[in-house]
Amino acid sequence: MNAKEINLQAWKKRIDKPAGITAQLLMAPQHRKDELLSYRHIEATKTSAVLILLFLDNDNKLKVLLTLRAQGLSKHKGQISFPGGRMDNSDENLRATALREAYEEVGLRNNNLEIIGPLSPLVIPITDFIVYPIVAYCPMKPTLRRNPDEVQKIIIVPLEDILNTKNIKSKVFESSSSDKSYSAPYFDVEGIEIWGATAMILAEALITLFPQSLFANEMATENALKQVAARL
Repeated sequence: MNAKEINLQAWKKRIDKPAGITAQLLMAPQHRKDELLSYRHIEATKTSAVLILLFLDNDNKLKVLLTLRAQGLSKHKGQISFPGGRMDNSDENLRATALREAYEEVGLRNNNLEIIGPLSPLVIPITDFIVYPIVAYCPMKPTLRRNPDEVQKIIIVPLEDILNTKNIKSKVFESSSSDKSYSAPYFDVEGIEIWGATAMILAEALITLFPQSLFANEMATENALKQVAARL
């Protein structure tokens, strides 16, 4: 996807009605549906926000910013994630949380960022968090600086590779938070395995912002969404 295909106004209009949990569950581990069902009427006690940054790289292609979390972290260590974290009392809102965390983790400054809007929140039952994804766009490759205490590696992924359904696979993963193994679908992009909550959030972002894409057509047809919704 290149510069000619970027339409910020269309993105902002579409994100007013995000695809929701039905889209998230298309990339959910097998156990997640039951967890979310049992958690439906329980209010999460911890609030966090993540930043989904789409930016135009030097090759004129749209990319997505991800991180490999440091091994020293207590939660979700060594997993692929978006920059983000828990909301502080000093944060004005969830947008401020996402931007602050992105600055702390990868040195991202918001000078050239345009906020597109929020996607649907996602409950993480095992850690009692509710995560609010905030989508932003930058017209150029941002200057980044890794915080080694939180980020093992900064990962830049071409959006077209994530949209390619040939890169969706399935295998058993070991959870760093529960010491259990789960079968789950994942995005395999040049050996980078994106699964769990990050994959679920990505699925909703792709279907919401790019409804005409191959990913949306193959993964979220009307019948597929109805089948997912029927299981809730």
